[in-house]
Amino acid sequence: MKNLDKFFNRKDIPWVNLVWEKHYKNGRLQGTVKKGSFWWRDVLKLLIPFKEMANIQVNSGDCCFFWKDKWCTPILEEHYPQAYSFAKKKHISVKNAFNEAELTDLFALPLSQVAFDQVLSIQHRMENSVIN
Repeated sequence: MKNLDKFFNRKDIPWVNLVWEKHYKNGRLQGTVKKGSFWWRDVLKLLIPFKEMANIQVNSGDCCFFWKDKWCTPILEEHYPQAYSFAKKKHISVKNAFNEAELTDLFALPLSQVAFDQVLSIQHRMENSVIN
């Protein structure tokens, strides 16, 4: 768990820099593909328990998932399941979601009425959130 903390906080340690540069430089977030050395794959087995107990502080937003992580409470995927079912990118980062020109670009259109209401609620949450 300590290694995941160092990794997510991008501590200035050679192995952290190496893993980020080797496996995650293309914008793909950890957890979508379990790749790397046997040691790193073993560390990633603790990813779900780590995220369940960690408090996420969003800085740039490039290290956490928009839908699946606790960057806001409750987790968007769980609280807005209809909107999530229309999401084009299930593994988008918070940073990339906030950088979309229009919120509707994140969704396959047309939306159901329930999904549309949830998207409006998500938009309100995003407007009241601050990322660096």
